[in-house]
Amino acid sequence: MPSPAHGYVAAIDAESLGVTAMLLGAGRATKEDTIDLAVGMKLRKRVGDAVEKGEPLAVLYMNRSDSSETQQMMQRTVSAFTIQKEAVPRPSLIYAVVTKEGVRRYS
Repeated sequence: MPSPAHGYVAAIDAESLGVTAMLLGAGRATKEDTIDLAVGMKLRKRVGDAVEKGEPLAVLYMNRSDSSETQQMMQRTVSAFTIQKEAVPRPSLIYAVVTKEGVRRYS
């Protein structure tokens, strides 16, 4: 999915990407649904990454040939990314570690 603008990835809507993956067949809406192991998505950019217009934000692996559905999935994926002009700090991946001795927080 090409970036619509240059700048920095400010946010990614994980729920929207999860629903998109489910619609591709990578997940289930009901327990009766089957999972297509040949489909999915790979994110190429994370929050804080610089991005140029047209640069890939994600790669979709689809098992369908309907071009209108392909366009819809591509648009859903691109819409999940918020791009802004100003640099954005990367969020911390570890906020705290819980041990027997207590909680050690990282900022």
